[in-house]
Amino acid sequence: MKIKGSKIVHYASIIFPAFFVMYFMMVFYYQNSMYPFGTRSLSWCDMSQQVVPLLNQFKDILDGKSGFFLNMKNSGGMNFFGVFFFFLASPFTFLVKFVDKADMMMFANVLVALKMSATAFTASLCFTLCRKKLDPFSVMLLSVMYPLSGYAMMYFQNIIWLDMMYLFPLLMIALDRITRRQKPLMYIFVLSSMVVVNYYISYMVVIFILLFTVVYILGAHSHEFCSRVCRDILVGSAISALLTAVVWLPSLLQYLSSGRGETTIVDSIVGSDFITNFFTILPMLFCSAFAIVITVTDIAVRCDHSVRNKRLILLLGLTLIPMFIEPINKMWHTGNYMSFPCRFGFITIFLILFCAAYSLEKPVEFKKNLPVNIVTLAVCGVAVALAFYYMNTLADKKKEEISRFSRTLWGDLESFKWLISVFLIVLAIYGMAHFFYRKGFMHKTVFLSFCAIVFVGESFFSSGVYIGYPAMHNEEINKSQSEAYDLADRIDDDDFYRVKSYAKFYNNNMIGALGYDTISHYTSLNDRNFMFTMKRLGYSGVWMETLAVDGTRLTDAMLSIKYEINGGCDGSSIIYQSKAGRIEHLPNYLPMGLLADKGSLDGKEDLPDELDRIGVQQYLSEALLGENLVTRYEPTGELTKKDGKYTFHMGDTVTYEFDVDGTCALYADCFDELTNHLSEPIFDAFDISVNSSVTRTNYPNSSNNGLYCLGDFKNESVRVTFKCKKDTTCASFGLMSIDTARLKELCKSAQGVGLTDVNNGMKASCKLDKAQTCFVSLPYSDNYTIKVNGKMVDYSRALSGFISFDLKKGNNDIEISFIPKGFAAGAAISCIGLAALAAYIVFRKKLEKLLKCDNAAKFIMLAVSAFAALVVYIVPIVIYIVKITTKFQ
Repeated sequence: MKIKGSKIVHYASIIFPAFFVMYFMMVFYYQNSMYPFGTRSLSWCDMSQQVVPLLNQFKDILDGKSGFFLNMKNSGGMNFFGVFFFFLASPFTFLVKFVDKADMMMFANVLVALKMSATAFTASLCFTLCRKKLDPFSVMLLSVMYPLSGYAMMYFQNIIWLDMMYLFPLLMIALDRITRRQKPLMYIFVLSSMVVVNYYISYMVVIFILLFTVVYILGAHSHEFCSRVCRDILVGSAISALLTAVVWLPSLLQYLSSGRGETTIVDSIVGSDFITNFFTILPMLFCSAFAIVITVTDIAVRCDHSVRNKRLILLLGLTLIPMFIEPINKMWHTGNYMSFPCRFGFITIFLILFCAAYSLEKPVEFKKNLPVNIVTLAVCGVAVALAFYYMNTLADKKKEEISRFSRTLWGDLESFKWLISVFLIVLAIYGMAHFFYRKGFMHKTVFLSFCAIVFVGESFFSSGVYIGYPAMHNEEINKSQSEAYDLADRIDDDDFYRVKSYAKFYNNNMIGALGYDTISHYTSLNDRNFMFTMKRLGYSGVWMETLAVDGTRLTDAMLSIKYEINGGCDGSSIIYQSKAGRIEHLPNYLPMGLLADKGSLDGKEDLPDELDRIGVQQYLSEALLGENLVTRYEPTGELTKKDGKYTFHMGDTVTYEFDVDGTCALYADCFDELTNHLSEPIFDAFDISVNSSVTRTNYPNSSNNGLYCLGDFKNESVRVTFKCKKDTTCASFGLMSIDTARLKELCKSAQGVGLTDVNNGMKASCKLDKAQTCFVSLPYSDNYTIKVNGKMVDYSRALSGFISFDLKKGNNDIEISFIPKGFAAGAAISCIGLAALAAYIVFRKKLEKLLKCDNAAKFIMLAVSAFAALVVYIVPIVIYIVKITTKFQ
């Protein structure tokens, strides 16, 4: 019996790739002193800023310490549901239950290795089931190439995208079962799984399915069979959409209310270039040189392509186009992206591998000629040795140049030329070996073994560039982030409180990861209204970030911010200190659920648009405390103001001179517009001096662009100077103070209901002598349910971003709960989907005969698929051409 036919070899070819990828990653970790063999973590960029802190927050949810719907660890009270299904909805995520918070950054190494191994397994399953003539060695090699491709190397920071990588081969199996055997159930389950795991990337998967469908229809030989396939895809897709509505509907609604909705698709396309940043995108394909050689050669030489393979080649071409044409690329990304400009790249790479598998299925006769065979091997061996030497030298001598992506998320010409040199060398070696193989000078096993050796060397090189370098480069940063968890669980306080940070010492989601309630947050789902309200209140923020940095003593008290990390304001007291930092108790605090005279917030649903940030502080003080504690100072000279904007020129100085009577905290302001831009024209505009001592340089900037505290002053003369460093225009500018002594008195005398945090809501009980209004600094949403004494009460928006409701005289038992918008409707639709799925499974054959809608299904799928292709590939080009034409008229 031949070994090739052995079941052991067959099953080993499916299982081996997963174990090999895990072994490869462990060897690489060992060589680079990475966990579990060292202290380095591969975490950087989005993984450090978002994924790792969010994993720790999800650990708190699993431990019952915070809510899944209303989560007080983010944005003052955020819907975590959409966050979970955007970043974390993987079965592997639940392993965090068994990991300490301080070790989570190291555990990221394990998560990446596990997901890459799972990707190898599903890939081998796909090649085995869908390419039945493919030999086990080819299955193993191609399956290893998929998880070690450029997509995984470059985009692993967004770790949930690796889940989409291992699900995609299963989708290919499901599509194969539909188109060849008319079995749609696997398609329903796999597509549903992809939507649940990441609804955002699933948008790109849906585009692929629609392209797949239209290509299938156009190449179909049997009209009747094609119609049945279209029916199965249509019905399967519809059931999948129904089943997953409980995920995608509330998640989509949350996304639409986020700050990402500021830029329209048309504006994004109009503002783009025609050609993509291929310095960043093309290196993703460089780790697939073997498959590229096989596929391109097969397309160029082979004439007897099956219809099935022609479809795959056409699909491959359609997914390659957006890698070069930017307007089309943006449509693949829902119209816009900030970085990671080829998020669908796993689809393209797997199609390349799939086409290569088709070529490797064809047998090639081996011509046994020992001298020729030895010379062939010798030539290839020398070429490989030289290539390995070149890669090793490059990794040593040009480490900074080739690793630009691992620092900036973007490639450049310098990095591209070195990376493409490696690609071309490896491409030539694969091409040479493939030529010898096709000519019969090299046995297939030898050919594949040789290519496997080359690929392993190539993978160690690319892993060093995209994983090893950031692990080394960010070692100290990651260490300090891990040490910060020493600050967790250090506050013993039964009141509801929030925590802020004096400056951006850690990643923005870190405070919530420590287990503390905060206004800080950074993901693409940060609510637009909350972000902009916080900016108007004087807190810092750029892009999709809200920073618990800056603000004033007044707004801190208003938001029940009771503690500060690494602060230093007068009157604060240190409650914990270590090398990780210190936690300080702030002197001013207002309880959650502040009581005010009934009707005092009527007509104050929104902060007046005409107010600048100092005016907002005065408005808040009067609205919540009943008196103005804010003093606006006037400069010694006049400011230039036109059309509501202050204008400054480089070299200008603005001076304030005044006497402080009593005690106050002093704040500087420079702000222009409410945007979600990553950078603002006013950044780095001023240096600020207090009494001839420079207090703040480059204000405002990305980390400090709120109302900046210049210090506390008592019964003294003060001189503050703003020195302009560049021409600047802004809408809000000036100097203000807050009477801290009076603020402290008012905070002590203030009454509140004492709301406390419970999972997915808040509760309190109080007894009032008269009817009053309760102000609650929860971010405003239509999706709260407020009950007082068991009865629902109405609530309204207050001060642009918060809520208020009335309480009656006597006992008031207050319950505030939160359900995400669209969740109830999504759950109902999903129940319908479950019923539809059950009916489809039980009565499928009868329904097919009864409905007789195959032709209609084909027409619908063709129309929808053609429309999608039009919108994704044609419309953005037309928009771009119109832009160019208009520009030059």
